[in-house]
Amino acid sequence: MLPILSRELSLNDFGQYSMYRTTLSFLTPLVGLSLSEFVIRKFFENLNANYIFTIINQVILNSIFVFLVGWYFSSLLFSILGLNEILFYAAIFVSLSSIINN
Repeated sequence: MLPILSRELSLNDFGQYSMYRTTLSFLTPLVGLSLSEFVIRKFFENLNANYIFTIINQVILNSIFVFLVGWYFSSLLFSILGLNEILFYAAIFVSLSSIINN
C-alpha cells in the first residue's frame, strides 16, 4: 500500500494521511476503553447477556464525549495536529465502528 500512496499522494497529502492514522490510533483506545476484553471475560463467565447493550451504549457515549471535546477544543486541536476537521471526525467515526465491530 505504501508504494501506491507515495506515488499518488503529494507530500502534504501524505502528511495528512499520517496524521489521520496517528489520530485514529490515539482515539480508538479512548473510545473503546478496552471494553472488548470485558466482553470476552463476561462471555466465558456465562453471566447475564444484558451487559452487551450496556457496553454498546458506553462506547457510543464515549464517542459522543470525544466528539464534543473535539468540537469544543476544535481550533486548538486542529492547529496543533494540523489535521483537517473532516478527517478528525472521520477518525472518531472509524474508531467507533471498529470498536463495535470487534
